[in-house]
Amino acid sequence: MRTRLLGSVAVAAAIVVGASGCEFMTTPDTQQIRQITDGINLQVGSLSVRNALLISNPSGSNARFIATVVNMSNQSEELSIQAKDNSADQQTVSIPANATVDLAKSAKADQVVFHKVDVKPGDLTKVFFTYPGASGASAGIPVLTGAMAEYATLVPTPAASPTTPTTGTPYPSGAATAPGTTASPIEPSPSPSASSNG
Repeated sequence: MRTRLLGSVAVAAAIVVGASGCEFMTTPDTQQIRQITDGINLQVGSLSVRNALLISNPSGSNARFIATVVNMSNQSEELSIQAKDNSADQQTVSIPANATVDLAKSAKADQVVFHKVDVKPGDLTKVFFTYPGASGASAGIPVLTGAMAEYATLVPTPAASPTTPTTGTPYPSGAATAPGTTASPIEPSPSPSASSNG
């Protein structure tokens, strides 16, 4: 009986020591950095681009770039953002010194919308980032739609098509007549030379 009791105590002690040893050797989860956002993070010189996403319309013809950009330098920077290799659709955003710019909350005039890019929702689209004096960086940015409630208001609208000026009503030809009347030909006045002298 005593042997069984001592054996049980020994097994229990071994379990406690083993469990504490595993916990001692395992890195706590709080020390491991995990990205839990939908977008991706990257560094461009002194600018930190966080939670970068492209929100497209269902067809993928237009896409809005959203991210939070943190400027950790003492001078403002002009960040150029270009989707794919389309330099004609490059956008520039001013990031003040020691400031954070949330492109998902910017005024309409400051929105970064690509109207000449063809993206596929659910894919990754390569986006290039750079600013004067810094080495550029690129990353595959996830493309989402407004199907999720938090992105529903961020779907870009199509670019306004140029309007053609409307032409006015052609200048009327012919003689104008009052309603209910008919036009009569205008007879020329007699010439002074046609009058008689007698």
